[in-house]
Amino acid sequence: MKLEPVNCALCGSTESDLIFSVPSLRLRAQNLRFDLRRCHQCGLVLLSPRPTGEAMAALYQPQYYTAPHRDFVRRLEELILRERVSFVRSHTSGNRILDVGCGNGGLLHALSEAEYDVHGLEPYQDALAGVPEGLRSRIRCEPFEAASYPEGSFDVITLWHVLEHLARPVETLQSIRKFLKSDGTLILEVPNFASCEARWLGPYWYNLDAPYHFWHFTPQTLQAAAQQAGFQVTTCVTSAVTRPVWLLNYLLLGASAAAEWWQTRHPAWRKQPQMTMALGFLFCSGNRLLFAGSCPMLRLVCRKFA
Repeated sequence: MKLEPVNCALCGSTESDLIFSVPSLRLRAQNLRFDLRRCHQCGLVLLSPRPTGEAMAALYQPQYYTAPHRDFVRRLEELILRERVSFVRSHTSGNRILDVGCGNGGLLHALSEAEYDVHGLEPYQDALAGVPEGLRSRIRCEPFEAASYPEGSFDVITLWHVLEHLARPVETLQSIRKFLKSDGTLILEVPNFASCEARWLGPYWYNLDAPYHFWHFTPQTLQAAAQQAGFQVTTCVTSAVTRPVWLLNYLLLGASAAAEWWQTRHPAWRKQPQMTMALGFLFCSGNRLLFAGSCPMLRLVCRKFA
């Protein structure tokens, strides 16, 4: 796999400190490790060196977008989608929405059922396998920076767990900013590198997801990225809503070496998904109650600068 060094996406600095070397949980059969570094100037955490664009395109295969044993997590994913629709409804106005990095179109479908005028943008054709034709016609498969919507087309633009994957996150936000109406809203969600989980699990935190995640944001660095791109942050919150699904993938579905260790010693968990779901909800509630400001997911709501 060809790797290349990168500079900080926020300040352009070439100076950074090694935090730790992390295993690739998805590619563990290849025994790969990647370096996470913290920028000297602004504190953004980055993966460097990282795979080239050509190497990454080969890694985004259809299985990346579809979890194994999907029946186990489908209902939980539906709950997450409903929560996201509710969040969009409560923090935005207008009904014309663009989901950037829409993947298999799950959120678009949930939003369309809530009577939103939905549109999707997805750079990888493989992600669209299985999307119904009626929804597929509303998704453009092209690079984000090359998108060609008319200016001021949308009331809302969302990026759910997309920004951390982008080679140039600030430039991409600047590119899509023009598609928002003057009073439009941007919603971002990324893993929270400042969370208690990230600190406790260190190089084995599953949301590091090397080499797919290029950047690891804290509330401070994510807000800095949005502001550099021309947005004003109105809301910054952390969330534990996705906890049950992550736990299922982590403990039950063999998404990591730690999951394999767990399953060897606790085989009943594979046969009792309800127990894992219950534990997932317990962790979700615990995150909310004990770590209200330090949950594993980070959300921003932003407006365009006048």
